[in-house]
Amino acid sequence: MFFGALVSLMVLLTAGFSYKENDYEKSQTIVALRNVAHQTLLISGDSTSPVPPVETMESNKYEISFNTIVSIHPDSLVNSFINSFNDYVDKQRYVVEVKRCYSDEIVYAYEMFGTKEESIIPCTNRSLSRNCYRIHISFKESGFNMKKSTMTIIASSLMLFAFISGSYFSGKTKVSLLEESQKTQENGIKLGFFQFIPEELRLVYENQEIALTSKEAELLYLFSKNLNQIVSREKLEKEIWEDKGVVVGRSLDVFISKLRKKLKGDPNIQIVNVHGVGYKLAIAAS
Repeated sequence: MFFGALVSLMVLLTAGFSYKENDYEKSQTIVALRNVAHQTLLISGDSTSPVPPVETMESNKYEISFNTIVSIHPDSLVNSFINSFNDYVDKQRYVVEVKRCYSDEIVYAYEMFGTKEESIIPCTNRSLSRNCYRIHISFKESGFNMKKSTMTIIASSLMLFAFISGSYFSGKTKVSLLEESQKTQENGIKLGFFQFIPEELRLVYENQEIALTSKEAELLYLFSKNLNQIVSREKLEKEIWEDKGVVVGRSLDVFISKLRKKLKGDPNIQIVNVHGVGYKLAIAAS
């Protein structure tokens, strides 16, 4: 009886999986969001900076980030979303949140119900000054059709059969580097002769300003929290890349090399490679 039920369940599961989430629609969403990022850069006067990949945070939730500081103009941002999703019937209800990069503070938000007139869109004439921002977009989930619901129930039941002796899921809260970090002081973080201003993606050395990419700033910020301490390669890769679903490869070594070049103005600062372990930002007493 048990075996027969299990076989039947597997047959139903196979049939259920004939329904696939529409990858094409998801790709269309990514393209539309990249267009929003592109328009935001153009409105900020930047026509050359590349648009970073749009990150899928969870089902129906995405993040737009930038490799440079931008200004946010709420009215233009609202119109960019409306124009980008004008032809998407199932993308007419969503919440947009603009956050500073190095805190979880929401500095602007609105909800779209369908048309601009029906929606809650405050402060459209209050622009946000140039800074490092990330934009979160949460779409209202569409109702499941019967076939997809059936597939979900069957899959859940099969998991119960297969893992009856224990729990399949382990709850683990993953907090990204940006979410756990606190806002830095207005004058930035002192690193030797440099002032590091992560919010503005830049280093200041005497009268010289050195621009950083968002990943360079995240990496340097993590080092600054662990001065003269070894930070394992696994920790660096996990907190800056892997927690966002990005395949790292040799990305870490490339960014370490770029940071070394940008910090070479101070001979007291070194990013030391501890072979087989990781790296540390070593700052000698000047």
